[in-house]
Amino acid sequence: MIVDDEPDTLFTYQYFLSDEGYNVEAFTDPQEALKHLVQSSDSSSYYQLVLLDIRMPRLNGLQLFNTIKMLVQILR
Repeated sequence: MIVDDEPDTLFTYQYFLSDEGYNVEAFTDPQEALKHLVQSSDSSSYYQLVLLDIRMPRLNGLQLFNTIKMLVQILR
């Protein structure tokens, strides 16, 4: 999962990782990323790697990281 509020940066990361054979889900809105994580079939191990932009409006990368960490613990 990649979350970055800048579409060009998001596209670049997604392009290069996908080109290397990785399955990449990308989000420009941190709240949409959380929503997707909660709705995933096995949320506790759905993603092996999460790349987060630190400076995003409304919910920054550190807040998002802590929320994801908490959700994974709850969903286990």
